[in-house]
Amino acid sequence: MIRSPGHRTRGVSLLSALVVMSLLGFAVYTAGRVVPLVLEYRSVVATLAQAATSGAPDAASLRAQIAQGFERGDVHTVTAADVDVLTDPAQAKLDVTYDAVAPWVGNVGLVIHFHAMAPLSQAGTP
Repeated sequence: MIRSPGHRTRGVSLLSALVVMSLLGFAVYTAGRVVPLVLEYRSVVATLAQAATSGAPDAASLRAQIAQGFERGDVHTVTAADVDVLTDPAQAKLDVTYDAVAPWVGNVGLVIHFHAMAPLSQAGTP
């Protein structure tokens, strides 16, 4: 192939393509480890919101509803016993803080700190 003097070759080199593919694979692998934890957190938030507006008369029935919601939502990182039920009228809320660990590579893991809170409706406070 004969090239004219002002012609430049365009395109991606093999090394550049390998670097981009490696970075993309790294991002996809990490997302595959983190996304299930985030989906579980969204289930925790939805369960707390549903229990907070249910109008349950006391903390025990709130915890029972939360336990059922966690079972339906396939939540394994946190339990209903970990949820703080604050029934003080000034700050009536359901509150949970937890850390979720995702194994990553070998003995290295990713730790994500989650906090969920749902204010209790007036009907749900004793």
